[in-house]
Amino acid sequence: MRPPTPRELDLVCLVRERLDQYGQSPSTHEIAAHFGFSQQRASRLIQQCARKGLLNHDPHARRGLSFPTTTGDADL
Repeated sequence: MRPPTPRELDLVCLVRERLDQYGQSPSTHEIAAHFGFSQQRASRLIQQCARKGLLNHDPHARRGLSFPTTTGDADL
């Protein structure tokens, strides 16, 4: 699998920031506005990140972005 692109990493940072700041992920509309492109392009970027395992995406949930959980002892 290809490494994340700079734009994908920017999206991950945006989602992390919004989750930390507001307790919810940004909407597709907010992502599109932030990056200055269409909602369709924002949706494709979200799907790319989900395929690469950078984000979890529930297409049926509003603001359905989250981060994959890790298994094992992350504190080690």
